[in-house]
Amino acid sequence: MIFQYAEQYGCMVTSGRKVVERLSIWIIPVVGVGGALLALQGWRSRLPNGDLLTTIESAHEFVQTGRFPEKGVLTSFASFTPPGATWLMIPGTMAFTDPRLFEYIGSLALYLGTLVGIFLLARLYFGWRCAALSVALYGFSAIGLSVAGSLWQRYPIHFFYIWTIYWTSRWAIQRREKYLIAAVLTWALGMYVFMEIAPAFFVVPALWFLYRPPMTWRTICITGGVIGVIWYPYLRFEHQRNFADLKSQVLRQKILPAEFSASWCNPALILKSLESSPNPNPTTSAAISATAENIPTNLSVFTHVWERVNLVVAAALSNFQYSSLLPASAPLLAGLLTFSLIVLAVSTLSAETAEHIDFRSPHLRYWCARLAVAMVVCALMANEFIATRYISRDGVLEKTTISIIRSFQLFLMLGGIALLTHGAKILAILGRAVVGLTAGKRRTEADLKMILLGLMIPWAILLATVEGSAHLERFLWLWPLQIMILAALVTYIPQRLNAARSISAVASLSLLLLLNANPLLTRAKAWYTDGWFGSDPDQVRVVHYVSSRLDGKGEAAIGYQTFISRFMAMFHAVDPRYKVGAEFDLFFKDRYGITNTNNCGEGMAPSDDFRIVQTAFNWTDLTGKGYFERGPNTNFVFLKEFGPYQVFQRQ
Repeated sequence: MIFQYAEQYGCMVTSGRKVVERLSIWIIPVVGVGGALLALQGWRSRLPNGDLLTTIESAHEFVQTGRFPEKGVLTSFASFTPPGATWLMIPGTMAFTDPRLFEYIGSLALYLGTLVGIFLLARLYFGWRCAALSVALYGFSAIGLSVAGSLWQRYPIHFFYIWTIYWTSRWAIQRREKYLIAAVLTWALGMYVFMEIAPAFFVVPALWFLYRPPMTWRTICITGGVIGVIWYPYLRFEHQRNFADLKSQVLRQKILPAEFSASWCNPALILKSLESSPNPNPTTSAAISATAENIPTNLSVFTHVWERVNLVVAAALSNFQYSSLLPASAPLLAGLLTFSLIVLAVSTLSAETAEHIDFRSPHLRYWCARLAVAMVVCALMANEFIATRYISRDGVLEKTTISIIRSFQLFLMLGGIALLTHGAKILAILGRAVVGLTAGKRRTEADLKMILLGLMIPWAILLATVEGSAHLERFLWLWPLQIMILAALVTYIPQRLNAARSISAVASLSLLLLLNANPLLTRAKAWYTDGWFGSDPDQVRVVHYVSSRLDGKGEAAIGYQTFISRFMAMFHAVDPRYKVGAEFDLFFKDRYGITNTNNCGEGMAPSDDFRIVQTAFNWTDLTGKGYFERGPNTNFVFLKEFGPYQVFQRQ
């Protein structure tokens, strides 16, 4: 009877687990709906990103004329990207008349698709617990909510990255060429949106080299033909420009004309830099010519090495800084991610190899003691006073650099002391952990080397090619797999080590609090104080007021004297759609049918009927920000003020 009861109890537990596994997929719609509501909160108070203004215009052109988009936005190299983002913007422009809503159909669809991809990929490698946790971590993270609410070029490629890795994994596991076609086409579509996803392609040849799944010339030709059809409008446009944009992005060379001011209506104007003059004065502000070349060049031989090391550390921290609830949570989470990668790499060893590693051997203890001494010595030597002599350009280190150095010192010192005092115990624990990770039958058919390569290969390529720590946004699209590897640390790894479920549950809850608490609290507070819709910003109120004074006229000359991202004026030399005040022109045209006849890149023209003048800004990061010197608005009369914006009309 006891055995019969035990058998029935075992069946009940097994069936209960299957039910829970089947119900776990409901985490996708729950997180999807919750994330969508939070992402849309305050939509009336937000304006489209400046990078998307030309994308919106191209989407309008397709809807009105049926002309296929052939180019996208300009990159930081002043080269045209492919127009994939325009296709994502078209459904919103067809469904809404308010520019603030144009992005949401495309962004929410990609957000939901990314959640599905994360769930399927995590379940394939780490099981349903990790899949459910990964969806929650990503969906409610600051970056995930931004993906749900924006089509800024780096956000849509999350979808294409996660699905490229998923199809590539299926190709290597099931050895069917249809998955290879799906993987390469997904990657090519992602490239058509933003070419920053290019490093993800190198995962395909890496998995082919390791596992040799089938790949025939027929498959390559079919895939290449489909990609050629998709890319044809952009390639035709590039042929007319001698492929200058593709060369620029592949070689990472700027093609902005040196005399970009020649495209302005008044080339004599000077574009000021807010970085060198945070308190602008029309007569004393520094010009844009204050660039990196003016910095003293007393560089040491260690500078280049330090810049690369600094980039590695900054890249590891960058994505976690968006979700930090506590000041130290970003380094903590980056450390946990690194630890998870190491543990998962160890778990790919075979059981036979793990058993042959003797963690109690005198030889290993000998080198462990010397490693500990080396760590302590490096911790004492690697201080900011010594570093300033060898890595600083001008004898001064930034606060962030000093913080990184001190964190590195603390890590080395604590690690060295721990190895000196408890080296034998640490080695014994490591030995038991390695045996536990490698012993037994794996839960899935997937080899963990696949998912690790899916993250590490693109990450390594970015570290080798990104210009410096000023461009950490280039690492944003790695976020889905970073989240997945982090979730595996508190779900899959404890399960492999037969740890108590309570440990995994507490660790998962702690991870959710660290990553999701800050964005959730911020959005909830904004919802409580401003309502779900939000309120019209000052720019929209200005547009409404000026439109009411035009008495139904379809066009007017409207000038702008505003603080800007400098590229909006500089890129006018490459694409006339970039200009000061482009965001105002978008609302004038889409909301009120008014065309601005002032097409000057600097925003001002002698024939202006109205002038919109900005008197203050609320930016904390002044990198890339600037303005044109503001002279008196003669022959204009002041009408009304909306926050920092003043409206003038010609007498």
